[in-house]
Amino acid sequence: MHVVALNLQRDWRGGEHQVLLLARELQGRGVRQTVVARRGSPLATRIAGLAGTAERAASDRDRIDADEEMGDPAERYGLADGGRVPSRAAAAPAGGDISADTFASSRSIPRVPIALLEAANPLDAFARLPRRGAGEPLIYHAHTGNTVPVAVLAAGWRRRVVITRHLDRPVRPWLYRRADHVVAVSPAVRDSLVAAGVAAERIHVIPTAIDLRRRIDPAGVARLRAAWKISAEGRVGLTVAAMSAEKDPLTLVRALPHLPADYRHVWVGDGPLRAEAAALARRLGVDDRLLLPGFDPEPEPWFGIASVFVLPSLWEAAGMAALDAFLFGVPVVASDVPGTRGLLDDGASCLRFPPGDDAALAAAVERLGEDRELAGRLAGEGKGRLPAYDIRATAAMYLDLYRELGG
Repeated sequence: MHVVALNLQRDWRGGEHQVLLLARELQGRGVRQTVVARRGSPLATRIAGLAGTAERAASDRDRIDADEEMGDPAERYGLADGGRVPSRAAAAPAGGDISADTFASSRSIPRVPIALLEAANPLDAFARLPRRGAGEPLIYHAHTGNTVPVAVLAAGWRRRVVITRHLDRPVRPWLYRRADHVVAVSPAVRDSLVAAGVAAERIHVIPTAIDLRRRIDPAGVARLRAAWKISAEGRVGLTVAAMSAEKDPLTLVRALPHLPADYRHVWVGDGPLRAEAAALARRLGVDDRLLLPGFDPEPEPWFGIASVFVLPSLWEAAGMAALDAFLFGVPVVASDVPGTRGLLDDGASCLRFPPGDDAALAAAVERLGEDRELAGRLAGEGKGRLPAYDIRATAAMYLDLYRELGG
């Protein structure tokens, strides 16, 4: 099969991260791919790093094989069910079903290079898309709203179109009816698609995923502590998100005066509200307790500094950032919004607060600071949820859909 993945976003958000993770995992399984990305975008830059020579790809495959030889990922991360990855049925969240060998090693499969096609806009992408599969079926996979028409028109009468919806915003249902498979990354996104008129029976829920093989580099943690003058004794909160209206950084800033003077918060990310958040912190006299390092493409070391992870969003499609906190054992405080309820359940794995309520946010953070047993229990519960969100599991689900289309 030849999968053509399309994402023409200019910036780097959770959806773009998902495209990169899926491309890398499918590459390791020997799937031929072309990734269509916005020219000069962060996604294009990162895909270019995967689109090397066959020799480089083989070297990468060897590196991942060595990591797999370290043992079962569930055992390494202390996950549920006695340290074993759940069965395929158990690992699949509601609406998903894994019928491939989810966690099988692929060391016998050659890791193929990825073709990168950079386009200036959707029309440019459509004009340059591959139309013939050289004896293998072409499957068009649209990951953003502006690429759905491109995929549908390029596929023509042959169809073979998969659409993944990463946001719970309105869509044009007539375009989605032209797809063979529609994927929602969370139950909340599925519900928004159904409300827009997409037939429920045509929607698969394949969750947002992370790579459980990642580690925190202690040297990286030490460098951050030195650069930002962060003491190992002080309490540090962390948010990794764009500084945009839906992520609500202003509520986080307004919560700081309610917290002890030794509490500092790091918001890793950039966006239109960064300057306003910094100005608000100055007005409230807490600017020395708010650290704004900007966007970091490799934020893992920040989790090594954090004692609590805060997700203050007004709305979320899935709340992927909380998965990173679970992976690295950091307890989570999150706003109670529909998009995160499937991931964060009924609060068993985190503390919830009403969105926009700065006093309640501060109270939840302070509660975890005072009750370390509770913080440890929540962090452990979060880790126990990770197998269902392993990129190897979600890649297997996508492979099932591709194979149904003749791949």
